[in-house]
Amino acid sequence: MIQGAPEFDEEKLMLTQGLLIHDDQDVFVSQLETTERRVNVSIHDVPQVVEDAFISVEDIRFRDHFGIDIRRLFGAVRANLASGFGAEGASTITQQLVKNLFLNEEKKLTRKIQEQYLAIQLEQRYSKDQILEMYLNQIYLGSGVYGVELASQTYFNKSVADLSLADAALLAGIPRRPSFYDPTKNPEAAESRRNLVLSLMEQHGKITSEEAAAAKAIPLSDQIVLTEREAYPYEAFYNQVLTELEAMEGITINDIYNAGIKVYTTLDVKAQEHVEQVLQTDEFVGVYPENEDFTAAVTLLDTKTGEIKALGSGREDTGLQRGYNLATDERRQPGSTIKPILDYGPAIEYLQWPTARIITDEPHNYTTGERNAIRNFDRSYDGPITMRRALARSRNVTAIKALQEVGVDRAQSFAEKLGIPIEEQLREGETQMPEAYGLGGFNKGVTTKELAGAYAAFGNNGTYTEPYTVRKIEFPDGRVINLKPEPTLAMSDYTAI
Repeated sequence: MIQGAPEFDEEKLMLTQGLLIHDDQDVFVSQLETTERRVNVSIHDVPQVVEDAFISVEDIRFRDHFGIDIRRLFGAVRANLASGFGAEGASTITQQLVKNLFLNEEKKLTRKIQEQYLAIQLEQRYSKDQILEMYLNQIYLGSGVYGVELASQTYFNKSVADLSLADAALLAGIPRRPSFYDPTKNPEAAESRRNLVLSLMEQHGKITSEEAAAAKAIPLSDQIVLTEREAYPYEAFYNQVLTELEAMEGITINDIYNAGIKVYTTLDVKAQEHVEQVLQTDEFVGVYPENEDFTAAVTLLDTKTGEIKALGSGREDTGLQRGYNLATDERRQPGSTIKPILDYGPAIEYLQWPTARIITDEPHNYTTGERNAIRNFDRSYDGPITMRRALARSRNVTAIKALQEVGVDRAQSFAEKLGIPIEEQLREGETQMPEAYGLGGFNKGVTTKELAGAYAAFGNNGTYTEPYTVRKIEFPDGRVINLKPEPTLAMSDYTAI
């Protein structure tokens, strides 16, 4: 029977936990859910009252046995001989842990012997505190949550470290029948079970009779403080965090989705909420076009650091964990926003043109044989005009004249230093950038993230930092990886100013 037992796989003791997302102030914001919703907690952060509650009801001799409680085992044997196998359990906390991790729920003698065998192995390899920590993080506590920390947040809106005696007893009573003793589904049964745990704690000398009576007198309704579950707030920002993590070297998909990594991001919660209000409500934009296809996207950057403070993706919050991100995935024609990047910026950088440079706005053609003459949006011409004024009035002719003077190769190089992907825009057979790109007529377009990153360099004395959301990550073993991109000088400060 022991020969058929599963191998003692220590990887199964590494309980899955999703990413723990923190904002730019290192405040916890959200958790990426895995198959099992849990937030792991160290045994050092679990108060004694919680340990006492679980040990009193589940395994009072936990600190003394070697994985199997012989006294309890003999009692269960007598009950099972009288009423049939499975009538009464003798599983210790250690046995419950190995059963949940390695075995199934089948009530057979073979499985029970395998459970005892694996429990002894576990006790030989780990300390009591380590086993109790794994147990308290692994157990199912109803309402779709695993572990005492997430259960504390779910039922009481506080951390396990802040639980009262009554709270601890309520949680400790759930594992026997999680669905039945779920306080949100069956409050009367949950309260009765809580009071039984309190009686056991008193019986075993963990609390006084006065403490037990006071805790029993608390109505269950006064304990429960349910919070509305928002699994994926700030969806657009969250998607970009995952995209960056998945592209990093030295971190696996398993690390991202199962290892409980702490991710410290650049998220400004207030800015993110404001962006979502602007896009998804009529509070700031009073009249949106009456068109279901109309949408918008936003990338909000810190000009000096390249930190993405907020992302907006569309006018509806889809609630998806992963989805198409309009702010970072959707490429659209940049139009006249490209003129400082491909036309006037390069002219200042390479030709030292002042912003007062006079350019004549007049009928003009592309030099590379594009079919149509260059036209302004209003089909008129302003004649001699300063470069500054031409940009303000979005004149197309003057922009292309500047590009032609600089040359498309230097203009392309200037743009690519600012993170605008010109090379990948070129069609098959094209050997250089078409002049029409100088008016924003791209093949594929740019994203709001790319465009915001390029413009940020103008406000940062010519220094470009690739926009990013992840500052650092911290693994459960304490290992830390800092991830801020290195800034590069994309243009002279003269050009930027």
